[in-house]
Amino acid sequence: MMADLPRSIFLHIPKTGGTTLRTVIRTQYPVEARFEIEHYDVPGSVDRLLGLDSDAQSKIRMIYGHHPFGIHSVFPGDWRYLTVLREPAERILSHYHYVIRTPLLRQHREIVEANFTLKEYVSRAPGARFFNNGQTRYLGASNFLREGVATRASLERAKDNLGRSFSVVGTTTRFDESLILMKRALGWDWPVYESRQVSPIKRSKDDLAPDELDMIMELNDLDVQLYEFARDRLEARLSQQSASFWSDLETFKQKQRAATARKQRRDRLARLLHAVITR
Repeated sequence: MMADLPRSIFLHIPKTGGTTLRTVIRTQYPVEARFEIEHYDVPGSVDRLLGLDSDAQSKIRMIYGHHPFGIHSVFPGDWRYLTVLREPAERILSHYHYVIRTPLLRQHREIVEANFTLKEYVSRAPGARFFNNGQTRYLGASNFLREGVATRASLERAKDNLGRSFSVVGTTTRFDESLILMKRALGWDWPVYESRQVSPIKRSKDDLAPDELDMIMELNDLDVQLYEFARDRLEARLSQQSASFWSDLETFKQKQRAATARKQRRDRLARLLHAVITR
């Protein structure tokens, strides 16, 4: 029964693989049991959530979206959080290329017209104070809308929040393992997914010049510490899992491979049909 599932909040930090996880959430919960926070209107979304009648509110088992830690404080109930963190240099690199290839973003024109290099983007872009140490800011800001720069106090709050209020804190490098932890904690069906918003630019942290990497790590030092904290906690949790967990993980990977193969066949068929129609 859906009413028996724990009440959960997925805190989606930008560029951490969360768009893929959102697709999983939509397959696990019917529309009346989930509520999505709009990225550019968090206050309005919260008002709409609080404006639902008591029957509609009682059915919600998952709140998800780009929003800072703390939304549980305005919505009654026993809520536990989920999130996924990403190695900071990989996240910043993904963020940079996402802005460059997305003309609809406000930042796109600023960055492209200025012809910013990666180092210039990280150090001089108008939004740098928000995306640098952004994971720490989402998880530990005392006032997200007013606190533009993450601080040492933000880091300590973020660590405390992760330890006290989250049922699962995953990482992108352990994405499948994180999903199986979520499946077990939340009573999900098999969380088979299709990767979403995967960058066509295959550039990774290992491709960065030393001066590029040094600058990113220096300007994201709080996120480096937070990521290492979360990664170490996850690795410790995984080391304590029983054989049944690893059996579940292997079963999931088999289902995932089968789903990927089906998608590839559908995509090939769609391309063939398109070629025939447009010939």
